Amino acid sequence: MLKKLKLLTMKKNTLKKEIESFKMFTMHCLRTVANMPKWQRGVVKKMKRVKEDHKSTLMQIKDTKCEVENLKEELLNAYSKIKFLELEVIQANVKVERITTKKLDSFLTSQKSFLDKTGLGYTSEESSSAEPKKEMKFVLTKVVEKLKNKSPIDEEKAVWKNLRQKGSHCL
Repeated sequence: MLKKLKLLTMKKNTLKKEIESFKMFTMHCLRTVANMPKWQRGVVKKMKRVKEDHKSTLMQIKDTKCEVENLKEELLNAYSKIKFLELEVIQANVKVERITTKKLDSFLTSQKSFLDKTGLGYTSEESSSAEPKKEMKFVLTKVVEKLKNKSPIDEEKAVWKNLRQKGSHCL
């Protein structure tokens, strides 16, 4: 216990000495500052302002870094959302294509055959074939040449002549 007491008194004495030396140092600094020329005091003030500005700039940099990190995170979220929406669009396009293909197939199967021409001016006998039937007659080239040489008036006269010879009483 005695040892502890001696130790405490030693510490107390040391602290008193340190306090005394600090007071002396403070007094010395105050005398030095008082003896400083004005321009040196101005430099000290400017240094203090620069130090404060530096601290505020560091705070702004930290804030800006945080903001940049937040913006990067938002950008990644937006990018992932875009990718998700692109996949949804692709899936929707596939679904639409599948549905339209089914609908078109059902529409085409409900149509009548392309060989069925009913309703287009053909009779039921002609509707079974792909093309309407045409009656073909072969004519000798001599007859064709005669027809080319005759004028329409000559043809009309020949028709009247045939009708008279047959004894048509309708005239």
